[in-house]
Amino acid sequence: MPGPIRAKKKARSPLYSNGTFTFVSFPEDGGVQIYPVPIRKFVREHSSFRTHLDPDWKNLTYGDKCWNRRGSALRGAAPGDIFLFWGLLWRMPNDGAQNVFQVKNKGWYLFGAFRIQSVLEPGTVLADSGLRVRDQKRIAHNAHVVGNRVEPKSEKRHSYVFVGDQKYSAKFSCAVDLGVGCQNSLLQHIVRTADGRQIQWSCAPQWNSVTRTCRAILYLSKSQDAQKAWDLRKAIRRVNKDYDLLESFSKRI
Repeated sequence: MPGPIRAKKKARSPLYSNGTFTFVSFPEDGGVQIYPVPIRKFVREHSSFRTHLDPDWKNLTYGDKCWNRRGSALRGAAPGDIFLFWGLLWRMPNDGAQNVFQVKNKGWYLFGAFRIQSVLEPGTVLADSGLRVRDQKRIAHNAHVVGNRVEPKSEKRHSYVFVGDQKYSAKFSCAVDLGVGCQNSLLQHIVRTADGRQIQWSCAPQWNSVTRTCRAILYLSKSQDAQKAWDLRKAIRRVNKDYDLLESFSKRI
């Protein structure tokens, strides 16, 4: 479960009254990608219009620096595993009539999922990856790919690139409220500490420390986790009728 998207001082992702949202990627001075013009109103004027586009929803890839503590567990991710993406969204009144930086009402939401098709390790040359040319072309747009290869270990970035299965991966049409601060919320039900305790809002183990690093939260081979995965699937489908988190897995759970 990759960690939250945090860039509220420089950029904000708005959530509209019908549940749809606009994903605004991290601002990054010197970034290789540029915000599309329609997105720039969600980025502060004094900020660079350059961004670190991760995840790349158009091409369904995700890269991360897996040498640091926050992302180190991702080195164990394998094809067939599912990434959940979540972050802070700002609830817009009147569907965008107000400036997003004047909005005070916010919440944490799930907004997309990747089912891993392939994993590219640091330094992988795309042409030598064994992937189809059409997959190589979409990977080439990832922020962690320089030229025709994934950033190598020699640069100490130790970056991995994860390629989403186009059939089973998507940015959701509508965000899914995690219910942070609410008892018996989706987040409390689905996520536990590493030793199995329930996360708490105002005392240890607090939710924001439990979810700070990327880690596996559910194993479909365990019956209790499989039931939670099914509950998560239902919560997502409740507002995203066209997406099934467990498609092709469902009969085995």
